[in-house]
Amino acid sequence: TPKTHLASGVVKVPVQGLRRGRCRVEVQLSDGSSALAHYLVLPPLPTQISRVATHWATDAWLPRNSTDPFGRGAAVLPYDREDRRIRLDDGRAYDVGLSDDAGAANNLGLATSQAFAPTSLPLSRLDEYV
Repeated sequence: TPKTHLASGVVKVPVQGLRRGRCRVEVQLSDGSSALAHYLVLPPLPTQISRVATHWATDAWLPRNSTDPFGRGAAVLPYDREDRRIRLDDGRAYDVGLSDDAGAANNLGLATSQAFAPTSLPLSRLDEYV
């Protein structure tokens, strides 16, 4: 692996994650000790943004004509990954609302994702939400 020796004495070694997952990097120091760094390798940011926007626009999307007991519709609600469904109610009321910190976050996230990587389905969902 090509290394770059900097004037400060630091040695730069380029690394590249080849697939998603956890990894550990161990560095042997000149005094005989070692240092460990743990990493979670993720896909590139544009891929992550696209995936979460698609999730919000499909799986976590509550349609306007839904039979929500609180009359909500056309919004992104929290999604329960274990049950694979939208959370319409929960003991933590703040978690399933639309106007407070937790409730508004998914809709704001969907809007923000479209500022970086706009696609047609999430954009149409935002139009419906507004």
